[in-house]
Amino acid sequence: MTDRETIVIKGVERQAYRKLKSRAAREGLTMGQAASEAFSGWSSEQLLIVHRIRDPGKMRAAAEIMDLIRSKQKVQGEWSGEKVVREWRDRRR
Repeated sequence: MTDRETIVIKGVERQAYRKLKSRAAREGLTMGQAASEAFSGWSSEQLLIVHRIRDPGKMRAAAEIMDLIRSKQKVQGEWSGEKVVREWRDRRR
């Protein structure tokens, strides 16, 4: 069984509350369940961001791996990402 308690939160933006309430209703959740999921998700996301930013060694190692992967790719002559995107957009019209 989970710990549950009545909590009052002041200063919640009306639009944010309405969006959460609407989504909770669509998914068949109570506001408490939806808020708990939102709190857990937000705190987990923030924890990941903090750890990623604060570990320059891991960032450096990841950059070196990406550079190694890129160095093994064959260069395709005069390939242009801009040209590819423009052609794709034109085909959609």
